[in-house]
Amino acid sequence: MATDSLPSWKSSLIELALHSNILTFGSYKLKSNRISPYFVNCGLFCRAKLIRAISEAYARELNSYSQEHKEWSFDVLFGPAYKGIPLCATTAEKLASLDEQRWGEVAYSFNRKEVKDHGEGGLMVGESLKGKKVVIIDDVMTAGTAIREAISIIDSQGGKLVGIIVAVDRQEKLPSQSEKDGKGDDGTARGSTIGEVRREYGVPVMAVLTLGDLIVGMKKMGREEESMSEVAPRLRKLGSCYAMEAWLTPSLSHLEEQGAPFGDTSARHQHLWQAQSTLKERREVYGSLADLMLSISAERTMRED
Repeated sequence: MATDSLPSWKSSLIELALHSNILTFGSYKLKSNRISPYFVNCGLFCRAKLIRAISEAYARELNSYSQEHKEWSFDVLFGPAYKGIPLCATTAEKLASLDEQRWGEVAYSFNRKEVKDHGEGGLMVGESLKGKKVVIIDDVMTAGTAIREAISIIDSQGGKLVGIIVAVDRQEKLPSQSEKDGKGDDGTARGSTIGEVRREYGVPVMAVLTLGDLIVGMKKMGREEESMSEVAPRLRKLGSCYAMEAWLTPSLSHLEEQGAPFGDTSARHQHLWQAQSTLKERREVYGSLADLMLSISAERTMRED
């Protein structure tokens, strides 16, 4: 969830991602067949200073969550092959750098794509998951397929899933079957992938950055118009009425976390009006962007009446 200001480490990460062409704006086809106005290529966090930045960001987000939820802890960071492999190792080290007393014994583990039949053999590398509390670390969550595969591995190894962290939450609703078939959104009410995983597994799903963070960060850099010139015309086609509502209205994200169905017209009607009130309060901050969001919220309300 974005706020009117970002922690300095998030702003620095966004600026670094822009300058390194990790965050770009244009027209990109996603796995879901959606055309996105922006793209975050986490595979490009591959040079020393970029690896340091993203692993520190993951560590800060995990540490922040643990400080807010004192009863929450974990033993192992599990990085699904392949992109999760460097993330779990470097983030574990950064956690120890943040607070060695709390995180110094955190371990990492990852899977092989093919079971090794020589040497030590087996599917897993690193710490055993048996009897351990495990957090999955990965780059993104699109349809949730890869995350469910990772959860299956954890279960098979005797571990207990206690959380998931990704680099970017696009804050979009789940792709419809119509979109997967290349026919566009069918207009059905759906929650987000992250929301579905939260409800299904009952664990926190954290994100280093959200769509809202990216927009606020671009504004702080004086590049809001540049980003929104690409993003705004496509928001309505992305299933992104959900995305922008979730960004602008804390109550909507809370509603989703509590499992309220997005087809519940009365609940969404109420929360959309709250979104409009929130937008009015933020006019001075968001300027013309607020007018765009008011329009989107009003259109969505009329469709659901």
